Amino acid sequence: MNHLNCFVIEAIAKQLQKRAKGSILLDCFSNSPDEITFIFDSISFKCLFFQAEVYFSFDDTDISKSRLFKPQFSELIESRISNIEAHVFERSFQMVFESGSTLVFKCHGRKSNILLFDQSNFSDMFRKNLENDSLLKLDSFCNRVPEFLNNDFIFSTENLKKSCPFLPLEIFENLKPSFSINELQEKISAFQNITAFDRNTEGELTPAYNRETLFEDISKFSRQSIKSKRYVGLTTELGDDLLKKIKEKKLFIESNKTALNNLENKRSDEELGNIILANLHLIPNGSKKVIVLDIYNNQNIELKLDDQLSAVDNASKYFKKAKGVPHTIRLLTQKIEQAQKVLQDLETKYELLIQSKEWKDLKPLMKVISKTENETELPYRKFNEQGFEILVGKNAESNEKILNYYSDKDDIWLHAKDVSGSHVLIKCPKNKKLPEPVLNRAAALAAYYSKNRNQNLATVTYTLRKYVRKIKGAEKGKVSVSQEDTILVKPSLN
Repeated sequence: MNHLNCFVIEAIAKQLQKRAKGSILLDCFSNSPDEITFIFDSISFKCLFFQAEVYFSFDDTDISKSRLFKPQFSELIESRISNIEAHVFERSFQMVFESGSTLVFKCHGRKSNILLFDQSNFSDMFRKNLENDSLLKLDSFCNRVPEFLNNDFIFSTENLKKSCPFLPLEIFENLKPSFSINELQEKISAFQNITAFDRNTEGELTPAYNRETLFEDISKFSRQSIKSKRYVGLTTELGDDLLKKIKEKKLFIESNKTALNNLENKRSDEELGNIILANLHLIPNGSKKVIVLDIYNNQNIELKLDDQLSAVDNASKYFKKAKGVPHTIRLLTQKIEQAQKVLQDLETKYELLIQSKEWKDLKPLMKVISKTENETELPYRKFNEQGFEILVGKNAESNEKILNYYSDKDDIWLHAKDVSGSHVLIKCPKNKKLPEPVLNRAAALAAYYSKNRNQNLATVTYTLRKYVRKIKGAEKGKVSVSQEDTILVKPSLN
């Protein structure tokens, strides 16, 4: 039986009538937009809106106000309850006050709400995002008569489900396709005498009649249901997040393996430089490409050239590229190895998530999964600005790793001028223009992660990565820089 079934609501209303009729409302407040507390001189209870559905809790263990509490239904304070009653075969009940005001507890699934009527006119409501509730009339709750109580009603299970869709499924068990009003009344009367609830294997409420523990049972059910739904929701969220990261990591590994394979199997740039030198006399100035003899294979080969350079300078350009190949291969290899470790870790966590059975099983995963890769695996802090990755060194060793293994020649390198601090790198995809806000953000980070952090303004040096050189024999992180520019920024983490 669903907890927002009309007979559950009726049982709650009956028990409240016994416990709270004649009571005075001492306080009413909310500590969050999804929770409201009612404190009477005889009883206290909360209405908890989780995933928009309302749950009732009659535990008196925590009725304190938070620092940011908000008063609710203040006009009812010091008012006395004259009557509490359920609306017949409806998922709602009302609390009538001697002042003429009426609180309606509307338990309509995701449209649940608490409405205040002054006499019969709408006055206020708790969940103000349900704007259409302000158009509801009090009569629409308390004067509604189910169709099956009309004399012309044709009794059949199909008609009954249409006229009163919120009856529990148990009502329809063992009912013949056509039945009499007496048969129906007999089944209904049993549900109208509920005094307690058990929780079945599906987590739903099961009526009980042998004890008076209704409030305790409802409170326990609410706690367990909310906890269970949170577990399911978090499992789904974590699962989706892990699967996304696993997919991204596999694509990253595959693309880097392809790049590495292409690099290892392409024609050596050193050989191409030697071929140019061997054919200098056949290469005219201003050529973009030439066909010359391949001295290694004794056959013709087409070579691409920079038409702004001489043949000798083009050969030098190829030799320079050849020197950078081992570094690129090391970088790609390290990226692949590191990504494979991360992938293995993500897959292990996903397997643990699949095997989890309750909330406590997720606790060790939540901390780990919530951390980003750069915090757990990579030797730098990672930021993002307008789609550009910004890498910030954590220490001298980290600064050196950023330059050696995580940078490309056209990336932008930044550092606070003339003081010790982190190396900062803006990853710049080829042919993508760097927006000024990205440069400003990276400079602010460079200033923040330096000894100039507490200055109002700090000067930051920046240049292309290819103009940053490691100083031979110097300690880690020490570099020489050429063709640099400077920018004045306020040190900031945000």
